[in-house]
Amino acid sequence: MLVEGLQSLKGQGLGSLNISKYLRLEDISDYGLQIPESALYGVLLVSTKVKDCSTLLKQLTSWSQLQLVFSTLTEPENAVLRVDGENFDAVIISIDPQAGKELALLTTIKKVAPELPVIVLSDHKHRELASQAIKKGAQDFMVVDSSLPLELLKMRVVAAIEKGKADADKLGYARLEKFVMRSVVENSPLMFVRFDHSFHIIDCNKYFEEKMGSTRQELRGRSMFEVLQQVELSEFQSLAKSQPVLAKRLTLKAENNTYKDMFFNLFSWSFSRANGQESEIILLGVDITGSVKAKYLQEEFVAAIAHDLRNPILGHEQIFSAIIDKNINPYGDFTASLQAVRSSNLKVLQLLDTLLDVYKMDSSEVVPKLEGACFNEAVQSQIAEMQLVANTSQQKINLNQEQDLPKAGIDQVSAFRIVSNLLFNAVKNSPKNGQINVTTRVSDDFVILEIANTPLFPQSIELANLFERFAFADRSEGSKRSTSGLGLYFCKKTLDAYNGSITCIQETDPDVVTFIVSVPLLK
Repeated sequence: MLVEGLQSLKGQGLGSLNISKYLRLEDISDYGLQIPESALYGVLLVSTKVKDCSTLLKQLTSWSQLQLVFSTLTEPENAVLRVDGENFDAVIISIDPQAGKELALLTTIKKVAPELPVIVLSDHKHRELASQAIKKGAQDFMVVDSSLPLELLKMRVVAAIEKGKADADKLGYARLEKFVMRSVVENSPLMFVRFDHSFHIIDCNKYFEEKMGSTRQELRGRSMFEVLQQVELSEFQSLAKSQPVLAKRLTLKAENNTYKDMFFNLFSWSFSRANGQESEIILLGVDITGSVKAKYLQEEFVAAIAHDLRNPILGHEQIFSAIIDKNINPYGDFTASLQAVRSSNLKVLQLLDTLLDVYKMDSSEVVPKLEGACFNEAVQSQIAEMQLVANTSQQKINLNQEQDLPKAGIDQVSAFRIVSNLLFNAVKNSPKNGQINVTTRVSDDFVILEIANTPLFPQSIELANLFERFAFADRSEGSKRSTSGLGLYFCKKTLDAYNGSITCIQETDPDVVTFIVSVPLLK
């Protein structure tokens, strides 16, 4: 019954499964399956010598019935159609020097089925012709005469087929590996450029295309000296010797036609082409722009903090030295000196509080708490403390608050620190005898806080970058900065967390800068 079932499947067009290659019907019984000794291979035997071909076929069939199934063909012009239309595992071509068509037939078969092993049979007189066939792609050749054991011929045919399958598998794996590697390089966030010994671009990946703002076709053939102008000749020579160039600053043209600086660690390896004469180089660039800028910001941060802490400490030292030495006090009396020291300490505490808040926010340690905050209370408290700082410059802080101001959707501590930072910024950037106006009100569904002052340098405020890290309202040359530029950054980070906003408006007539804070009402 099993035999009948397999025959039925084969009759339904499933012969493409080539079941007979692995199972023979005579090995199958209703009592179980017998494992075949070995697989069957289909071999096409092409020969114009009809008599020799039939004799050889008969002998091969008798010796190889367990492994090889032969088909014979005496018209070479039909061989290509047979190879293209049927599933052969090998082709044997018997050379007839009088016909003179075997080598041409071999070339044609290799074009149609390049991975199909072809074996050439010849006699002693035509060994040279058989060796030429090897150069044209034949898998093997054998000199056949009456003394050749047919069992050896059978083994050679099977070996050629197995070798062909192994070579096909290796080739397939090599192609797959090449495809995978090319896909990795093509879509890598690294810069890959391949150029020749004269430093002209041969190929590149998508990353380099995008950064240069040019297509691959446009980049090919261009000189690396032209494309990467910041790389010196000595550095290119180092790369040609597979020596790295670290932290190199490059200017790459972006897609929007603007130029920007980037930093790369450049690595390379060189290799020779197949002819062994011309060498090629693959350049690998690792973008380290983020780490370089982070290091720069870190250095700037440390310098700013050192500056901010040094100034008040020096002020304390001067006051204490004057008091101890009983010299003339620059602040008039002992109480004024203590007020100056306290004012200076408030600046230091303000700075340290801001640093801690920025660290917590950037490290995701702060979780917004919508407990509600009263901005009137925050404003009144901070004005009382900040007035001590303002008194040193005879500045006045004016308050215009809306009575019964509803609570804002922000926690009270954040509200206190936002007001403190903005007041401190206004006092610091206001001239002597300046006026600072603070207003609270409600607009639609938002609590509004406005702090306005006349700036020391009204023409030098850059509003675009005002709320970035280490940004300063005063950009004028020769100005003395008294903070690290973190207060406004902290305010924006905090308000973003609570769906609020902060803006700055500069009016030129009169010269007034107004910071406007908007926070949703507590729901």
